[in-house]
Amino acid sequence: MRVLLLLIVLFLTLERLSAQMIPFKVGVDQCMCPIEDKLTERNKSVYSKLLRLNRANYFESKDSLLLKEYIKEYEACIDSLSVESSRFDLIEIIKVSHCPLIMANAFVALKNMNHGIYSDAEIIELLNLHIKKNESIANFDQGCGKHSKFLFEYMISLGDRPNFGDLNSLSEVKKYHLDIDLSEMKVAKHHYLKYIFDSKYYNTGINALAEFQPKEDKEFTYQQIKSSIISAKNSLPKVELDSVSALFEFSLLHRIIPQWEGTLWSFEGHTSIPKKGYIACGYFVSTTLQDVGIKLNRYKLAQQLPINEARSLAFDQQVITITEFDYLERIKKIKEHISDGIHFIGFDEQHVGYVLKQRGQLYIIHSNNLGEGKVMIENAEYSDAFYGYAEVHIVELSNNQKLLEAWINGNEIKIVM
Repeated sequence: MRVLLLLIVLFLTLERLSAQMIPFKVGVDQCMCPIEDKLTERNKSVYSKLLRLNRANYFESKDSLLLKEYIKEYEACIDSLSVESSRFDLIEIIKVSHCPLIMANAFVALKNMNHGIYSDAEIIELLNLHIKKNESIANFDQGCGKHSKFLFEYMISLGDRPNFGDLNSLSEVKKYHLDIDLSEMKVAKHHYLKYIFDSKYYNTGINALAEFQPKEDKEFTYQQIKSSIISAKNSLPKVELDSVSALFEFSLLHRIIPQWEGTLWSFEGHTSIPKKGYIACGYFVSTTLQDVGIKLNRYKLAQQLPINEARSLAFDQQVITITEFDYLERIKKIKEHISDGIHFIGFDEQHVGYVLKQRGQLYIIHSNNLGEGKVMIENAEYSDAFYGYAEVHIVELSNNQKLLEAWINGNEIKIVM
């Protein structure tokens, strides 16, 4: 009888304890922690819903309709998070969540709190844990890739803090021990990198072509700008190559190209007037080169394959061709092969533009057919063009002696076909 009573007491004790224990995932391990009673009343339902969704194997779902329903439920959880959530609430919600959107919102809320026991270092450890936990997130990324940026907003926001300094590159971010080697994770890393750099917290350097434009040019028409470039070119001593190079780059990059910013792209667009009509990528290059004073047939040049456009502009220079499937490695190789200045770039057999190297950064200036559908400048590290094409063909322009001689002397460029 005594043994039976002891067993009953033990059973009741275990049952009572198990009722208080709520399972949740930390990393890849299953843990038990009685936290629900510690949560503020308004966040208990959020926490419970997260547990339920996690048990439903959200990330293993193959059903696209079911995936959308789960996304809606996760978004509802975000909307219901209390503005006055305690730091404890947010930490525990981060731990239990398998959803980047929820985790990121909680991280941003934590970042905005100036009190509590959790340091930046401890929060970074939590972020590392969840980056690792979400290695198999391809389905989520396909379902709502736009949410990728939220996952890293807390991380990028550290750049605003004096003790972390400016986060000017992905390599500098890695100094702070953040596990973001996305090449080792089976995810759509392009989305993550793109939205990291799109984040309002991140300084990408040059963000608009208008930043190049001299204030004086705002008072002139496009025709007046072209005429003044021709006058400056004709008055320049032809023997001073450095001066010719500087004038060419200034005229093309600062005076001609900025006028085209925002002009809409279309496949057959060939307008000759900035911001009126449509311009294809090839015509954007050929028209701006013609307008800076290079004598060429803009129609013929625009209609060639990228490699032939490169050969046409190269003269006796070697065309730099780089084939590399990892686009960050491709960008690294381009930086190693070209000097500062503006260059022609062709992508595989489909796209062309200018590539600008300036102060260690690489930018693409093009009529963007893959992204926003207009003339723009982009940091190469988050450009769809750099991500989408494995092979590039590059020719120097502002440092190409033969091209500069043709420009200054008015010699026509022969189009390679």
